[in-house]
Amino acid sequence: MLFNLYTNDQPTPRDRKHFLYADDLAITAQDTTFDVVEKKLTNALKVMTNYYDSNQLKPNPNKTQVCYFHLRNRDAKKHLNIEWLGKTLHNTDYPVYLGVTLDRTLTFKEHCSKTKMKVQARNNPLRKLAGSHHANNRNSPMLLKWRICVSSVEVEPIQTRQKCICSSERYL
Repeated sequence: MLFNLYTNDQPTPRDRKHFLYADDLAITAQDTTFDVVEKKLTNALKVMTNYYDSNQLKPNPNKTQVCYFHLRNRDAKKHLNIEWLGKTLHNTDYPVYLGVTLDRTLTFKEHCSKTKMKVQARNNPLRKLAGSHHANNRNSPMLLKWRICVSSVEVEPIQTRQKCICSSERYL
């Protein structure tokens, strides 16, 4: 709560957009050249530094990342050169903002492939169980544990837009 009181009135220049969620702040700048974008972001960081100093807040440039979203393939490897508090900010090709992995062209290809790998990793134990001798024996303690686990997950209500959606019990 105290952090929100401190950061609620952060200054933001008119020609730049910012997105604030909890303690994550994203500042954006748009222009036709890399140099102008670098200048806009550097100026925005100077304004933010003054604000932080006047409110006794200490920013961490080591955790700050910069990236450039564009469709120019010839500039795909170009990185922004921005310094803040005497440190060059880290350029990242795939920044993660609020759990979503972004890429240069905003196709979300990297995010989708990461999500696919996570789902496959979580499905592997179920695949192994389905192909084992436990799957053929209905009285197997291992199968019973999986039934209980899956049933307890499926029975819990899910709140969405003031409607309660409950799924019925299903067994393996």
